[in-house]
Amino acid sequence: GIGLANRNGLTGAILHILNDAFMMLALFLVVGAIMYRSGKREIPQLRYLHRKMPLTMAVFVIAALSVIGIPPTCGFFSKWYLILGAIDANKWIFVAVLLISSLLNVILFFRCIESAYLEPVAEHASGGSELAITREESPLSMLIPILIAGAGIMSFGVLSGKIISTIIQFAIPIGF
Repeated sequence: GIGLANRNGLTGAILHILNDAFMMLALFLVVGAIMYRSGKREIPQLRYLHRKMPLTMAVFVIAALSVIGIPPTCGFFSKWYLILGAIDANKWIFVAVLLISSLLNVILFFRCIESAYLEPVAEHASGGSELAITREESPLSMLIPILIAGAGIMSFGVLSGKIISTIIQFAIPIGF
């Protein structure tokens, strides 16, 4: 965004630095909690995880949607300003790279979400299709930071206009 050398590009770059901190923090905390609680490390092993760790997986979905750039998450607004800056600078390749990046993230994250939420319940020995799964969220010492990061993603998204007008505009040099 800085290389676009315009106000929208610089706004997007600064906003994305702030937003990326929340998005990556949430994803790393979620992965750590999943590994701690379930020992799972592979995407196919995520089956039914939304039943075991519903709050953790909800934050994972929020963070994934934000990395993809879906409104009203914070990732949407920083990508929006980056794209506006690229359009202002007539840098269509930059726009294409951002959009392709979002599409690749859709593929990556949808596979994780599909495995955790949408995989069919396997038949078990008693003949029924319902699988008894106990809720096993992480300890509060891990869960609270995850929830704060998820709330930050949504808050920074909803309040991005205020963040830009009260903080970021003062970081942009006059004449941009």
